[in-house]
Amino acid sequence: MDRFAEHLGYSRVALVGHSAGWASIGRYQADSKDQRVAGLVFASPAVGPSTVADDPQLLAQAKKLVDEGAGDDLLRLPNRSFPSFISAATHMDIITTPREYTDFFDTQTPNPAITRVTCPIMAFFGSNGDIAGEKALNLLKSSVQRLSQGPRRVETAMIVNGDHEYVGEEAQVAQTIARWAEAELLRP
Repeated sequence: MDRFAEHLGYSRVALVGHSAGWASIGRYQADSKDQRVAGLVFASPAVGPSTVADDPQLLAQAKKLVDEGAGDDLLRLPNRSFPSFISAATHMDIITTPREYTDFFDTQTPNPAITRVTCPIMAFFGSNGDIAGEKALNLLKSSVQRLSQGPRRVETAMIVNGDHEYVGEEAQVAQTIARWAEAELLRP
């Protein structure tokens, strides 16, 4: 985290990551233990080991694009129930990331990265065709609760009628985050 928030007069911040972005903020906090981070918000996080299929053709295409400096180009993920895309660089990151990060919440991995995060976490999915749902939120919460160390508290929510992008439900997302921040982060 750079000093941008401090320049604006804030000494603590909550980091928010959506879809594949949740992994970046989770890994950042697990590795840095940045005391300026008051909490983490994961919107549509992956719960459990990475589900990216080992597709040699897709991997070769991603590697070629990254090597050519076109890592931001999108790849279409095959065999999805809806059109799904990922950047070549993100695909390479997922494939090469150590398991302690790809199974961040310890559903099946010893020594997961979540054990190094102590700040509160809020995680949510949309109820309308998001990549996971209430089952994933329950798995996330139960996995974290059984750990001997890790976040002080984990809250979960479903965004009613929200899809993966939360289109049309932006106010509900903002209210969910604001209520969590007020209750969890603004406590004395």
